[in-house]
Amino acid sequence: MPLSGCFHWLGGRDSNPDSMVQSHVSYRWTTSQAGRPVRIADAPPDFNAQPAYTRDMAVLLVLLALFAVVAPALPAATAPAPSPVPADSRELVLSVSADWDATTARIVRFERTDAGAPWRAADPPVIGSLGRTGLAWGTGLHPSGLAGPHKREGDGKSPAGVFDLRLATGYAPAPPPGTRRAYRPATATLRCVDDPGSKFYNRLVDEAEVKKDWNSAEDMRRSDALYRLLVWVGHNDAPVAAGAGSCIFLHLRSAPTSVTEGCTALDDTPLESLLVWLDPAKRPVLVQLPEGALRKLRAAWGLPSPRQGTATTSLPAADR
Repeated sequence: MPLSGCFHWLGGRDSNPDSMVQSHVSYRWTTSQAGRPVRIADAPPDFNAQPAYTRDMAVLLVLLALFAVVAPALPAATAPAPSPVPADSRELVLSVSADWDATTARIVRFERTDAGAPWRAADPPVIGSLGRTGLAWGTGLHPSGLAGPHKREGDGKSPAGVFDLRLATGYAPAPPPGTRRAYRPATATLRCVDDPGSKFYNRLVDEAEVKKDWNSAEDMRRSDALYRLLVWVGHNDAPVAAGAGSCIFLHLRSAPTSVTEGCTALDDTPLESLLVWLDPAKRPVLVQLPEGALRKLRAAWGLPSPRQGTATTSLPAADR
């Protein structure tokens, strides 16, 4: 393709053969077709009389100088986003559903020795129950604005994403032997507030110790066994955003066919085993995703792969 430009030429000496002063003039150059010698439109004879390689070298030097000016203004290559799984996390609970609408998940515990080590499965997978309407992106350690549904209060969806696992509560005065996670006995007045209008929204509070300002809250000591033992999921709690979802736990389920109002529920033995396994010094996290999202994000987020396909059974029941 034709090219053109301008540059400064330090040519031969001027018309006085005794002069030691070189000409220093701006010229325009053109080439009508790739591969042909560069011709200077308004250069003196001493330039176009130069060998073709000399003229081409002059133009090349000009182009290199131009690149040196333009290159710093070009946008830098975008660096890959860091994994939302903290580098100091050495325990990970992976919960994978078939899709956004599925109400069951295959759950596997993983461990690693350090941030650069591969994740190793710590136990066989188990099946857990999700929200009655599936999954939606929650608010946790992962970036916001990801493609897909986003969780809101009362939507019946379990949160998808990466979340810290925090304290445990239960009906017994003390947790199961070997538990290292902080534990709080659930008294008759312990509540998790799910009213977005309350200043205590998405917080555990003792109703006997604070001035009640809510219209709705979870009783942490229920009349059934669902909250007999649970682990708080760090969804929408650092900071809290009103209406973005509240009171998300890993808790017990009443039957394999049950669903929840937004939590993730397990059978007794897997949940007790998980609680004893959790080590606060290893910063355990929950990674909960539909299978399609896991495939897209696994490499970038440094996630393990579940050893088996996700479960798809979805039957209506009514657990929280």
